[in-house]
Amino acid sequence: NPVAIATGNDGQVLTSTGAGSPPAFETPITTAAVYVKVGAVNVTSSVSEVTLSNVFSSTYRNYMVVLEGIKFSNTEEHLYYLPLNSSGSSSSEHAYAMRQYNYDNTVTTDTADNSANIKLFQHSASGSGKQLSGILNVFNPNQGQSFHSYTYHISGSKHGQGAGYNIGGGRSATNAVYTSFEIKVSSNNIIDGVVSVYGIVNPV
Repeated sequence: NPVAIATGNDGQVLTSTGAGSPPAFETPITTAAVYVKVGAVNVTSSVSEVTLSNVFSSTYRNYMVVLEGIKFSNTEEHLYYLPLNSSGSSSSEHAYAMRQYNYDNTVTTDTADNSANIKLFQHSASGSGKQLSGILNVFNPNQGQSFHSYTYHISGSKHGQGAGYNIGGGRSATNAVYTSFEIKVSSNNIIDGVVSVYGIVNPV
């Protein structure tokens, strides 16, 4: 038998209330965003580095950096991440380890201690359709007390070997508080791509 139900408000949806009872208009449950965009740079001309300023703050403890379609002016480039303090400088106290898997079944490894730059990918290719994309996770860059650490996975075109997939991670042995960062190359320039950074909502 037809049953009359009360009209709902704007934004509500008709929802089942269980067997034997008429449906009702209810407000949908919304889920809060986990990732909040705090900065982005779209590279449209040739630059030696991409800088995102004042994106690390006390609002979020951890961040996700997305590298999308990064292209280079020359081959054999290394891609680096460099955290920066409020004065725009960094230290030479970064340590990392990375492992790069190539499509021809070869594996390349690289480690560094007390380094000025953090290597994300090495020996990139250049030219039509050749680019890098990936994720860099940054933990506690704004906390000081040597808490800054990072993990990353980057895939793309590797010079002379078609394609490569790189994983790595490390930490900074310094009490510096980082507010900004650069994505840069070993020489020459980045000519295209997007670098975005998202704050991850604190779990507690």
